[in-house]
Amino acid sequence: MPTCGYLYQDMYHKLINCDGIDTLKNILQFYPQYKNILNEVPDPTKAGRGEGDREAQKYDNGGLDQAIFKAEVAESILIFDEQANYAAFYAYMVLKQQEYRNIGWVASMIGFSAGKTDPRWERVISPMEPKEF
Repeated sequence: MPTCGYLYQDMYHKLINCDGIDTLKNILQFYPQYKNILNEVPDPTKAGRGEGDREAQKYDNGGLDQAIFKAEVAESILIFDEQANYAAFYAYMVLKQQEYRNIGWVASMIGFSAGKTDPRWERVISPMEPKEF
């Protein structure tokens, strides 16, 4: 449970009773920084039952962990727009970690002999993707 940040104290009793991704989305709908992350996450219970092949493959692409790491990479890029401080070193390490993850995943996809249209390629996060405004 959170011990600091936006969800500290007020949200503890709500998060403790959360039993699914839909409940979590409803609880965090008033926090835009978390709402944006959860919009990309498919329901893992549907993936387990084989409902919607594309949905099951999206869950296989990392689910909540992948969405959180993608948001962290996006925030790390923004650090380089500010003055130099210790956060720049942390951001560099996060981006380097993502680079290693991408290399490992690309190697796995080559091993799977996955085609270019395979949805598992969405798991590769490019830090310098063009942003839509």
